[in-house]
Amino acid sequence: MCSIISTGILTFCGIIIETAMNITFPTLMKEFSVSTATVQWMTTSYLLIVAIIVPLSSFLKRRFSKKTLFVAADLIFIIGVLCDLFAPNFTMLLLGRFIQGIGTGIAMPLMFNIILEEAPLDKIGTLMGVGSLLTAVGPALGPTYGGWISSVWSWRMIFVTLLPFLIAALFVGSWAIKKSETEKVRFDVCGEILLALTFVSLILGLNSLGKSGTIDLTSGSELVFGAAMLAAFVRHSKMKNAALVDLSVFKNGSFSCHVFAFFVMNVCSLSLAFVFPNYLQIALHHDAFYSSLMTLPAAILGAFCAPFSGRMFDRYGAKKPLVIGGLLDILGLLLLTVFAHGNLTAYQVMFFYCFYMFGMGLSFSTIMTDGLTLLDERRQTDGNAVFNTFQQFSGAVGTALGSTLMAIAQKGSGSLAESTGLGTFWIFLVLTILMIAAEAILLPHVRGKEKA
Repeated sequence: MCSIISTGILTFCGIIIETAMNITFPTLMKEFSVSTATVQWMTTSYLLIVAIIVPLSSFLKRRFSKKTLFVAADLIFIIGVLCDLFAPNFTMLLLGRFIQGIGTGIAMPLMFNIILEEAPLDKIGTLMGVGSLLTAVGPALGPTYGGWISSVWSWRMIFVTLLPFLIAALFVGSWAIKKSETEKVRFDVCGEILLALTFVSLILGLNSLGKSGTIDLTSGSELVFGAAMLAAFVRHSKMKNAALVDLSVFKNGSFSCHVFAFFVMNVCSLSLAFVFPNYLQIALHHDAFYSSLMTLPAAILGAFCAPFSGRMFDRYGAKKPLVIGGLLDILGLLLLTVFAHGNLTAYQVMFFYCFYMFGMGLSFSTIMTDGLTLLDERRQTDGNAVFNTFQQFSGAVGTALGSTLMAIAQKGSGSLAESTGLGTFWIFLVLTILMIAAEAILLPHVRGKEKA
C-alpha cells in the first residue's frame, strides 16, 4: 500500500501542476515580457512531453525495476521544480516544465502498473478509483490551488509547496517499492521518433487551429504531417517485433470502445476547464480567484466519488457506475447548454458542473479498469500505456476544441462579453453531443458483475 501511496503522491503533484500555472499567465507575461502565444507553452509543452514519455512505459517497465523508475521519476521531477522555482527567465521556466513532464510521464503509468500487479483482486477497482481520482481531479483542482497560492504569496510558492510532498514520497517509495525483475529489450528508436513527431505536429496544428479559429496553411500542414507520422507509426509497429506499444490491443473491439469513451470524457473535461475561466471572467466579469472557487465544489465532489466508484466496481461490476455516471455527465452538460442559451450565472455553473463531476467520478476510473480487464495480463501494460497516452493527448484536443469554437464566436458581432457567452453555448452543445455518442458506443460493451 505504501508503494501505491508514494507513486500516487508523485503523480498527483505532476497532474495538479499541469493546470496550476494557468491562472498565473498574466503575471508571467508581465514579469518575463512574453506574449499570450508564448506563455501558453507552459502548459502545452508539459502535456506534449508527458504524451511522448508515457508510451515508453511498457519498455521502461520491462527494462528497469519499479524502484529504479520511481526514484528516477521523483528526482527528475524535483530537478524540474527547482528549475522553475529559481528561474531567472522564461527559457529556464520552460526548461523546468519539460523536466517535470519527463518525471510525470514515468510516474503516472508506473502507479497504475503497481496497482494492477500488487493490489488484491477484490480491491483493484477501489485502488484504480483512487489512482484515477488523482489524474481526473488534479486538473480541476489546479487553478484553485494555483490561484490561492499566487494571491497569498507569489507564483514561485506553487513549486515550494510541492517539495515537501515530493521528498516524503521519495523516502517512502525508496523503502516500500521492491525491486522487480527486468529483461533486456531493445528500445524502438524509430517508433519513438515517429510517435514524437506525431504528437508534436498534431499539438502544434491544434494550437494553431485554436488561435485562428479556422484551418489555414500552417495548421492544415501541421495536422496533415501529424496524421502521416501516425500512419507511419502504426505501419512500423505492425512490422516490428519489439514495438514501442503493442497496437494489437485495439483488435479487441470492446477495449477500443472503452478507449474512445475515455478519450471523449477527457476532451470534455479539458474543454470545460478552458471555457469556465473565460466565461466567468469575460462574460460575467468575475476575478480569477472567484472564478476558480466556482469550480472547486465540483472538483471536491468528483474526488469523493472516485473511490466510491471503485467499490461499486468491485461489488457490482462496471455497468452500474458507468450507466449512472454517464447519465449524470449528460445531464450536467445538458443543463449547462440549456441555461447558457439564456443567462447562465456563476452559481448555476457551480451547481451544474457538480452533476458532471459526480458522473465523472463514477465513470472515469471504471472505464479504465474495465477496459484493462478485457486484456490478458501480458498486454495490460500496453493497455495502460494506451489509456495514459490518450489521456494526455486529449488534453490538447479538448483545449483546442474549446479555444477554436470560442475564437469563431468572438470573431462575430457583438461585444466581447456577448460573443464569449455565445462561444460558451456552442462549446457546451458540442460537448453534449460528443458525450451522448460516447455513452451510446461504450455501454453495449460494458459487463455486469460475473456471478461466482
